[in-house]
Amino acid sequence: MEKFMIIGERIHCISPIIRKALAERNPEPILKRAKEQLEAGAHYIDFNIGPAERDGEELMTWGVQLLQKEFNNVPLALDTANRKAIEAGLKVYNRTHAKPIINSADAGSRLDLIDLAGEYEAKVIALCAKEGIPKD
Repeated sequence: MEKFMIIGERIHCISPIIRKALAERNPEPILKRAKEQLEAGAHYIDFNIGPAERDGEELMTWGVQLLQKEFNNVPLALDTANRKAIEAGLKVYNRTHAKPIINSADAGSRLDLIDLAGEYEAKVIALCAKEGIPKD
């Protein structure tokens, strides 16, 4: 068993290139970043769509299916503050190579994601803080 799991976190809506690709459903920049991370040794690819309040469910479904189709059911971490979007991704996720990861639950408003992980037999990154990642 590996001692460390490397999660590639470069597919993130904070990047202008990725934000535009997500909005336009343009797979090219997303697949390019995923490939780079896999070639660099990532075990999982994090797919971060941000809050995605309007179209989160459709966007997460699109991204999970895109990445897993292109990269032989690559293991993914589903990353968004939108619980319904995470659940949509879990519903279409192919577990051939690994369980999905929910990134992340905290001890505050996202504590219920631990229950969602249990329901869908997913892993979860759990933060001990109630208010997200502390500044210090």
